[in-house]
Amino acid sequence: MSSILLFGLFLIVHAILVTQLWGSPIALVSLLFIALPSWRILWFSHRANIALGLTLLLGTLTCLLVLTIIRRTRYRFVWLSVLGFVVGLGAWVHPITLIYSAALLVVGLLSLPEWADIHRRLQNWSQKQRVWCNGYLPTVGIVFLLLLLIVVFFTSGCQTWPLREPLQLGATVMLLGMAGVLGVLVWQTSQRRSALLLGNTCFVSGASIGNIPQWTTWLFQGTAPSSAMIPACPTDIPTRAGMLLDILIPQLWGLPALHSLIATWNVSSSVSLLAPLLILMALCFFVWRERAALHRLFTLAPLTSTDYRAAMVLLLFGVPLLIATLSGNIINGQSVRHIFITWQASMIILAIFVVYITSYKRWLGIMCIVFWSLWIGFNNITYLGNLWEERSHRYASESVAALEDFLSQRQVQGAYADYWMAYALTFVTEERLTIAPYNGIDRYPSYTEFVQNQTTQAYLFWGNQNSTCGSQIEELEDALERSGEAGVAHQNISAQLTQSTVLECQDVADWNVWIVRQAD
Repeated sequence: MSSILLFGLFLIVHAILVTQLWGSPIALVSLLFIALPSWRILWFSHRANIALGLTLLLGTLTCLLVLTIIRRTRYRFVWLSVLGFVVGLGAWVHPITLIYSAALLVVGLLSLPEWADIHRRLQNWSQKQRVWCNGYLPTVGIVFLLLLLIVVFFTSGCQTWPLREPLQLGATVMLLGMAGVLGVLVWQTSQRRSALLLGNTCFVSGASIGNIPQWTTWLFQGTAPSSAMIPACPTDIPTRAGMLLDILIPQLWGLPALHSLIATWNVSSSVSLLAPLLILMALCFFVWRERAALHRLFTLAPLTSTDYRAAMVLLLFGVPLLIATLSGNIINGQSVRHIFITWQASMIILAIFVVYITSYKRWLGIMCIVFWSLWIGFNNITYLGNLWEERSHRYASESVAALEDFLSQRQVQGAYADYWMAYALTFVTEERLTIAPYNGIDRYPSYTEFVQNQTTQAYLFWGNQNSTCGSQIEELEDALERSGEAGVAHQNISAQLTQSTVLECQDVADWNVWIVRQAD
């Protein structure tokens, strides 16, 4: 219920933001499109462990606060403190909220009067020095900056690169140096240094308060924040880009994977293609309509008071796709959760296009709205029908209570489970059980360390799915080797079983539970 409530609050904040940026007609239409998400977004919207509603709420609230600070000078420092609090809280709730912050940082920097002065001086200098890339200096700068970011953040998986670590160190030093030089230039050219200093102090103070749960855990318990990004290597970019285009981006708009759509081509497949075609037309229209603002964005020119809205929407559309292509988090269809900010931005772009059409051909705009609503509606009805069949969900309170009782009778406090089960079960038991993932990403090493130190452990599988009971450790090893929702077991998990003994195996509620004693 809380997930639905948070998603509803997000809709309200989204409507307010778009109203202030583009006006009430576009806000109303985009609200309709957002309120009718594709089946995959709908699937995530009511699951607490994904925190989709809260993440979208905090990210959109960040955009609204930045807009308020840009447009109003009264109580600006108070608003900066509130903005810092929301950004800090968002970083703790879900690292993906930092995409909103990164996009707004670019827009905010290019909107500063200090940047206008720096940009003018840089242009004058390059013209006087007759720099070879004078006309393309901003583009060269963007490409160079992007390469540095890739080396620093997206080469951790390149274990075979002999110079990876020196390259990362050098790129990090260069990035910090560029940030330092930019900070010095802004400070030197500014005519409002006291205001900048006070504003930054308010923002940092607010962020420190909002992020208290994260930095205090790091400081006092030694659990460092995680970027939540799987190590990746640029050599895998074509594979991830292919998955984005084939599976993930179509899912944002209610389509199946393109390869399956082509393999089962029929009349309904032709109708299905109208949805991405409409989005593509809307995106082309948006880029053409806002071409002057986007040109200033991509040449790092100062943004005017009417430019930042287009720059903000385009960055929110494109940055998640870029990060998804570069990082290693694109694994399967459920990885679409890493690009749901793109979905939000695409619905704004689609609304702008539809309202424009309506102003010229009212009937055509209405047809677009009706088509989109019916398209998403029919897909979601099918999904809800399947969901109703699964209304006795996996984590029903009576099932969890039975599992807790079974394990407590055997004095088992720690267990291993599939990635998608482990953290969810730990959450619903309020950490009375500590369950670490045997596959996928180890997002909270403290859980894994606790389970590893237990003499008696449990291994949990969904009943009648991944495992059947047995009495030999080899049978458990076979169960772990079968591909679960997040893949096969990590090698270190399998290795520690070699000297272990199976004490018991039973079906408990929805789970297949193995009790194992580790060797002394």
